[in-house]
Amino acid sequence: LVKAKLDYPGQSIKIMNSLLGAGQMMFTKIIICFDESVDIDNDRQVFETLLSNVNISEDIIIGKGPADVLDHSSYTYTFGGKIIIDASRKNNPTSCNPEINTDNNDFSVVFNKSGLCIISANKTKHGNFRKHAENLVKNKIISGLNFLIIIDDFVNLSDKYLLAWYILNNIDLSKDCGIINDTLIIDAGVKTKEHDNFQRDWPNVVSADAQTIKRIDELWKKIFPDNFVESPTYKVRSLIKGETEVFRIMK
Repeated sequence: LVKAKLDYPGQSIKIMNSLLGAGQMMFTKIIICFDESVDIDNDRQVFETLLSNVNISEDIIIGKGPADVLDHSSYTYTFGGKIIIDASRKNNPTSCNPEINTDNNDFSVVFNKSGLCIISANKTKHGNFRKHAENLVKNKIISGLNFLIIIDDFVNLSDKYLLAWYILNNIDLSKDCGIINDTLIIDAGVKTKEHDNFQRDWPNVVSADAQTIKRIDELWKKIFPDNFVESPTYKVRSLIKGETEVFRIMK
């Protein structure tokens, strides 16, 4: 997230492109630029400003560039997509009128607020998530949104920061994003060779095993008897599929 004093049209785009060319900033996947008046440490203000100031068809640029060696979501090793978003104040604020047909059983609504909707679906049933989401928008089963994000139906993360972490880690912006009817569609699901032509192994979430977690919890209680903190690993263990470091879709 970036904020700046903007004096002329296109300055925010210039700033973001400059940042992508600055040293290790080249590994950044998403940059959003706001006016200097926006408190970019205030999550609510960032969220509301993003949704009210961004014209999906005009203010978003998707490109490609170097990717971090640890980025598992890039279709090509160390090379992947980038997206820059101009969330600066415009003369005509954007608005949306979301309509979602919840009678459709091809997806479930995980989150829906102010023009951003997260839905979940079954990979085995629907295959490529981007195509599935695009069809939902084209057929007006879902309409009037600024952002539509689709994730796997086994993801159950009530913590909004963990959910954001999961989504942002799972996208190659050059392959997993598209704009249909002024809606930015983002496929944040697991990628496979069968459904997505993804040629690399998709990794499981890194996690200690149950025995290790239990042992650490026991030690923690002894060392800090009045301040026990449950292992945060419990929140992500449901994301693990298979018995190895490689993710396996359960059919």
